[in-house]
Amino acid sequence: MATYPFPAVDTARITERLCAFQSEYLLSQPVEQYFESYPVMERLYKNKTLYDGGAQWSFNISTGKSPNNKYITGLETIGSAIGDTVYSVQYTPFNMVDAVAISFIEMREIAGSDHKLFDRVKFQRDRVMKTTILELSEGLFASSQAANEITALPVAIDSSGTCGNLSASTKSVWASQEVAGSVVWKNGGYDKVIELHQNIRKVRGIPTVIIVPFDIERSMELQFDSDVRYGNPSELSRGATSLKIKNLPVISDADAAADTIFMLDESSCKLYVDSACDMWLQDYKERQDQFGSSGKFIFRGQLVITDRRAQGKITAIT
Repeated sequence: MATYPFPAVDTARITERLCAFQSEYLLSQPVEQYFESYPVMERLYKNKTLYDGGAQWSFNISTGKSPNNKYITGLETIGSAIGDTVYSVQYTPFNMVDAVAISFIEMREIAGSDHKLFDRVKFQRDRVMKTTILELSEGLFASSQAANEITALPVAIDSSGTCGNLSASTKSVWASQEVAGSVVWKNGGYDKVIELHQNIRKVRGIPTVIIVPFDIERSMELQFDSDVRYGNPSELSRGATSLKIKNLPVISDADAAADTIFMLDESSCKLYVDSACDMWLQDYKERQDQFGSSGKFIFRGQLVITDRRAQGKITAIT
């Protein structure tokens, strides 16, 4: 009986071509394009801070005044007292990993056509990017904090509980501003937003963005629309492309927490990203124990809050 050898495939050569394709095309494509459908993650990523750190990232927080600060009239002695206990918050970065792989069977299906090969890899890379951002966006608005995942805003921005391994019951300055809405937007929602804005400013926070779910955005626009007249006499048009309250952009997101409005001070609520793992796709390598090639992907970072008082939310608002 005749025997037939396993069909030969030059995986090393394919891997070499994939690396060239990645360096010349894939790495030249802006990562930001993948965030467009996720407005809150897009804003966080654009304002990210690159960071280098290990298993835990630690940040000192201000808990009071300097004990040596005073007015003088002449040659008075300047004090050298040690300040009160320095508190720090610790965040465990998330490590989102994936792989863009191409199997032996796929190689045979598109044998002899670099265009098909590159299209297949580009499709897989796009899917990895979109899946990563989707998972992060969903985790950002999760109702409970999952271990080793992105900081969940509903948990981190709260008047009680723990954020960054520090509890509000341990240090009172580590509590967010929280306004109980219990109202329908058109019957007092705007007043609640003003109240929250003032509460954040009272603790020296500077609000920069408002985050809402779609239904509240709709109510806002309908209310504002009745108060505003705009248009071009030669072209009838209606519908706002953006909303602002107190000059703060209002961002709606499909993943946003229901019945909740968040107000952030982005100087102390930032996405920190490991400088060596910023949506990084490794060069393609031939698998040691399989017929195929793959490039590993990693995105490492964390949403870090360094002033919890300067963040706030309105709950039970529809």
